[in-house]
Amino acid sequence: MSDLTTDQGCLVVLGGARGIGAEVAKIAASSGRRCAVVDFSEVTMRFGYQMGDIKSATYGDLEEKISRYGADATNGADLARIATQIQDDMGPIDQLAITAGAILGGKSLVETSTQELLSMIDANLVVLHNAITSFIPLMKETKERSSSASIVAVVSVAASKALGGIGAYCAAKGAMVAYLRTLALELAPDQINVNWVCPGSTRGAMLDQSAVLYGLSDVEEFSIHHALGRLINPKEIAEAISFLLSPAASAITGAEIFVDAGMHL
Repeated sequence: MSDLTTDQGCLVVLGGARGIGAEVAKIAASSGRRCAVVDFSEVTMRFGYQMGDIKSATYGDLEEKISRYGADATNGADLARIATQIQDDMGPIDQLAITAGAILGGKSLVETSTQELLSMIDANLVVLHNAITSFIPLMKETKERSSSASIVAVVSVAASKALGGIGAYCAAKGAMVAYLRTLALELAPDQINVNWVCPGSTRGAMLDQSAVLYGLSDVEEFSIHHALGRLINPKEIAEAISFLLSPAASAITGAEIFVDAGMHL
């Protein structure tokens, strides 16, 4: 397990109600970090499946060590308000894990409407941008008090691999990589590291929905597309994120890490 215990400020996990984000929060809390998770305030259905929400989030025996905040990350003003509230409640923010996102598909690109394409950009790229514009000004205020100011985003192997039937999702994820690469360059003078992980087929609600989009009866059918012949568990992605947030990764910025059981090969 990556040790996140330092003199750092608060870690914010966007999309932390379940899956990868929840695992990141649990690793941080178990290491003694101050940790805030942000996700939908109420049960929310989008793109045919249920999003994560803070009311139903569970963190086992770490419940009391993880603070919860409700916001719709597609709403920039809502997220900016919550960012300020977190800083007021928990002190300086110096790390951000962006794990929120959504998938839509089942059609070729020619069959995909402009609105469907825009919905994927909104749920992925715009969420990323809203997170950056909401939290970076606060992190810049904090950076002089921390040696490990860092941002890690969850993208997808779909950013660099052609996957028929989910072209709008692939396009949105590819745009995220271009955005993050530029962001890493722009924030380097501020000593804020920016990295991203690209998961393969990871167990959870999004993979369940992917199986529906492809007409599969079992998510295990995705295993054949991975060189290691298996799916990925959310905690495996979270461990990689935790490493990138740790002091051990202080010299790493602008890096793309595949945690995909070899799906990109």
